[in-house]
Amino acid sequence: LGVPLTEVVEPLDFEDVLLSRPPDAEPGPLRDLVEFPADDLELLLQPRECRTTEPGIPKDEKLDAQVRAAVEMYIEDWVIVHRRYQYLSAAYSPVTTETQRERQKGLPRQVFEQDASGDERSGPEDSNDSRRGSG
Repeated sequence: LGVPLTEVVEPLDFEDVLLSRPPDAEPGPLRDLVEFPADDLELLLQPRECRTTEPGIPKDEKLDAQVRAAVEMYIEDWVIVHRRYQYLSAAYSPVTTETQRERQKGLPRQVFEQDASGDERSGPEDSNDSRRGSG
């Protein structure tokens, strides 16, 4: 490619690329990402109930930008993303979730060395490591 290393390249907008290509153009593991209904997502604005008599930020006072942003996060209205066709998805089906839980019940519990505490790690391989350690 003939792009100099110092030139800033704008990244592609992933949604635009997916919408511009027909679903049958690229068969493969990412095909499910391309096949989605355009009206699946709906944004709903739910007013947040104010449980105090006065707002948390005084309108006439100047606050630090970070403090103002932190307080506004708790007083802004809720934006809820509603997926219209989520109930048709196999990944979110309660039946699929229950089936997966039943399958996982019979599996042995795996403990990884990063997750294990010092007591659980004391095994034959750890005793060899302690002999090699300096101290």
